[in-house]
Amino acid sequence: MTPTVKSLEELLIDKTLVPQGPWELRAIIDEDSLCYLVWNKETKEGLIIDPVMESVETTFRLACAQGKMKWLVFDTHTHADHISGAAEISRKLNVPLIMHEKAPSKKVDLRVSRDIHWQLEQNSLQILYTPGHTSDGMCLKWGPFLFTGDLILFDDTGRDDLPTGEAAAHFDSLEKIRKQIPKETLVLPGHDSKGGRVASLESQLKSNPSFLETREQYISGSEAFTAPPPKRYKESILENCK
Repeated sequence: MTPTVKSLEELLIDKTLVPQGPWELRAIIDEDSLCYLVWNKETKEGLIIDPVMESVETTFRLACAQGKMKWLVFDTHTHADHISGAAEISRKLNVPLIMHEKAPSKKVDLRVSRDIHWQLEQNSLQILYTPGHTSDGMCLKWGPFLFTGDLILFDDTGRDDLPTGEAAAHFDSLEKIRKQIPKETLVLPGHDSKGGRVASLESQLKSNPSFLETREQYISGSEAFTAPPPKRYKESILENCK
């Protein structure tokens, strides 16, 4: 399947929320997985988040099309449903791949062990440790954007029944986002079955059922969840842990 590239304007549910300033964003959609390229047009700094192996060439061409840029590559967590292209993109662009220290991959260049504020040229990149879907989960807050991986999906959350998942930790990470992230921030999830949808955190706090549950309700519902493993589960785990 040929990946689809969409702009932020195409992803936004509320078109009035397009952020002002020097921001550009593209989503590369491969089936229901979303890779994001986001950059600051003034400082020429950018992030590539959760690239998929099958879309590496599309991701690479899009990154190169922006001219001379200072990119950083992130995997928000160890994926169990697709093979990550993060190591390949970091190699092709000669830039570091960054993950949490609990990530099993041996291809990581920089490992994050705690919450940090990484001061880039004009804007601070906030990296938050958000376990739950996996033990190595991170969210990235940069400018008006919050990249949530599988912690928060559109009106949903990622499942907790795959390796290193833990419902209680997931709920606590949701509460961390609720308390620390400004409500106007745009939430960009790692998956969406309806072609990619982006809304504000304020909107998600009102419509996402997981934000409306008590801790006990969330844990009970998550632990009762049953579904077949992702269709590329074994292959993805094997490759992404190398």
